[in-house]
Amino acid sequence: MTLGIGLVGAGAVAELHARALAQTSGVTLRAVTDRDEGRASDLASRAGAAARLTLTDLLDDPAVDAVYVLTPAESHVGIARHCLHAGKHVLIEKPVAPTPDEIETVAREARAAGLVAFPGHNYLYLPECARVIRQARQGLLGAVRYVSVTYAIRHPEALAAHYGSVLDEVMVHHAAITLALCGRPDAVHGGVSTPAWQKLRTDDQAWMAWEYSSGCTALMFASFAVDDTSADPVTFSVKVLGTEGSAAMSWRSLTGTGGPFAVGLPLYEETYVHEAAAFRDAVTEGRSPLSNLNDAAEIARLLRTVRQGVSA
Repeated sequence: MTLGIGLVGAGAVAELHARALAQTSGVTLRAVTDRDEGRASDLASRAGAAARLTLTDLLDDPAVDAVYVLTPAESHVGIARHCLHAGKHVLIEKPVAPTPDEIETVAREARAAGLVAFPGHNYLYLPECARVIRQARQGLLGAVRYVSVTYAIRHPEALAAHYGSVLDEVMVHHAAITLALCGRPDAVHGGVSTPAWQKLRTDDQAWMAWEYSSGCTALMFASFAVDDTSADPVTFSVKVLGTEGSAAMSWRSLTGTGGPFAVGLPLYEETYVHEAAAFRDAVTEGRSPLSNLNDAAEIARLLRTVRQGVSA
């Protein structure tokens, strides 16, 4: 079975998803829609797909089996529910929704309809990251006492303008990885830095510390403000220390050319390819994803706690 995909939204992240779909067996991009008709037509033409004027037109296309919801976060829930009511599986880009209640509503409706609703926590699906999580969860590292997840990639202000705050846009990945590694924390602390943008009002750095009654501490940091150009850069890295061993991964294990950043990061783009394959397998084979909407709702709660400046 070849899974027909429709994209709702034709912005920068849609370009990444379209390229990933072209590299993934068993899936085909069938249709694209966007409020900007020209942008939808351009992406659809380059991807060999059809441009649809409206979401309804896309959902009426019998070649579309599943939909990627790639619009701004505040519109995700309404679009996802519309897709589910039309009998389409959905992949919802992160952050799935601003509130956990909204995410849980989508989860309930997907279960009731027997459809897949898949959160876009793409970093998890990179094999190097999945391996670290698997080693920790299988007890190969002993008792996990320390987790570190760090993202330091400078974004020029024009690029950052396409995204929201670092806490909402990036730390969702840190939270998804740490949740997969260690489960829900017993306490969470965090905050955001005063941004140094000239015009933007969103935060450019954020941090979290999660505490566990088991004695584990997880430290997370994300920055759009700086690159790490040191001898051992932590551009994006995950490290886990246990009583019997340790594990680590880094996007800097492979660099190249291209992409929006100062250095090409092929492993970043690969996350979308592996995510596309995981979504295909969830729909066509019933495989459980590494992260589900219950996890997305929990992440929304934890990030809201940080945003409110209180401890959980």
